[in-house]
Amino acid sequence: MRCSHEISSLASRAVHSAGQQQGHLAPRPEASQRIRKLFVVLQGAYGTAFLAKFSSGELNERREDKGVRAAQLVWDADLAKFTDDVIEAAFQNIKRECPEFPPSLPQFEKVCEALTPRKTYFEESGLLALPAPKVERLLDVPFELKGDDKDWARKIVARINHGDQTVTRHTRMAAMETLGMNQRGAAA
Repeated sequence: MRCSHEISSLASRAVHSAGQQQGHLAPRPEASQRIRKLFVVLQGAYGTAFLAKFSSGELNERREDKGVRAAQLVWDADLAKFTDDVIEAAFQNIKRECPEFPPSLPQFEKVCEALTPRKTYFEESGLLALPAPKVERLLDVPFELKGDDKDWARKIVARINHGDQTVTRHTRMAAMETLGMNQRGAAA
């Protein structure tokens, strides 16, 4: 994550270098292709209202507006922490939720943050997660259905008799009590 002073200095360097003649300075910084594309689709969705937010009226030697170019660099620096999928989803969300007015950078960033998949405590702390428990299929045991309200208990007792150790003590006691068995009784 970049600090705000880094973004500010990036913006001032972009404006300064945009005003210089090419060849006197090192190559000018360029916004990433994804941010240039984002500006194109935002302009397509909102028309000139989007670019008018950044336009300075001054053109560089490539006939690009210096304000728009500087805005692209600032957006690029601020949105670098988000994946392409998050930026695409944020654009779709903004377009649907705010069709009248183009978003500002803070608005767009808030939508990106809301759409970013959350990390677990273990992922944020760099801890290893425990492996997923191995789930075994419950025993498919035969038992005699009698069609009364006690078939659930017969199924539990049949599982116990076939060696299922996942049945809790309380469940076993309830099933046996329902069937009128003592704790050591045979299946009903």
